[in-house]
Amino acid sequence: MTEFWRRWLLAAAGISAAVGLGFAAVATAGATGVHDTLFDLVYLPGDLDAPAGDVASFAMGVTGAVIVGWSMTMLMLVRNQSASTLPSTWRALVVGLLTWFVVDGIVSIAAGATGNLVLNAVFLSLFAPPLIATRPNRAPVGTTS
Repeated sequence: MTEFWRRWLLAAAGISAAVGLGFAAVATAGATGVHDTLFDLVYLPGDLDAPAGDVASFAMGVTGAVIVGWSMTMLMLVRNQSASTLPSTWRALVVGLLTWFVVDGIVSIAAGATGNLVLNAVFLSLFAPPLIATRPNRAPVGTTS
């Protein structure tokens, strides 16, 4: 993995950690106005009039904690230059991201949270370029295999 792509993944994991901490902070502070805004974004206006009570606050907090944990795993895998070049590191990142994307997508569709699908695609797009560019056994640019 080149330094450019390794740094890209580090930045994407750092952004993910910050988002996760934001979710956890919003839940801890009990900021119901922020909950309402996030639910409007996830469910799109008019799709669902989601409550912003204690259960929603708890769900946001748990979501934030999971995002932070996943982000820390990514940071630990990518921050070490020698570990970041291992095919097993690449596979761990790709399998984890794709598993999350598919499962979260199914849950989002089932819950009617169509806006969440868009947010998931944006999140995935943070990681896609470096992972595509650094996939193992990829022929260097300008060569044929």
